[in-house]
Amino acid sequence: MNVNEIDRNELSTYFNNAQFKLLNINAHLQELYIDENEYKQSISSSNIFVNKAKITGQITDEGFLKFTGTAHAIYVNENRANLSRWEKLNTEYKFALYTFFAGVLGFIFTRLRFILNENNRYIL
Repeated sequence: MNVNEIDRNELSTYFNNAQFKLLNINAHLQELYIDENEYKQSISSSNIFVNKAKITGQITDEGFLKFTGTAHAIYVNENRANLSRWEKLNTEYKFALYTFFAGVLGFIFTRLRFILNENNRYIL
């Protein structure tokens, strides 16, 4: 839907309770809230891309566009606005998880090598 081709007075007939899976907005924004928190980075001239979403659009009484729902990824000016759980994790926890999984893999491969070396037909 190209909003530029729709009269402002008729916009609500097309937009209210509309379901969106993908959304790309190129506009000057006054306010932007993501996960109920105000997104305070540079939004004066924003390109917003919402991917894999289940969102509903509405026009408020004040004439603002309001989207509610869930989205897999939201990008504002090519920066991820809603971080994944992994991206929110502190570096120390990431390092600990990497170390743990490396240790588990090392143990598995060492044990596998030991088992295979015990069998004379499959010597590594």
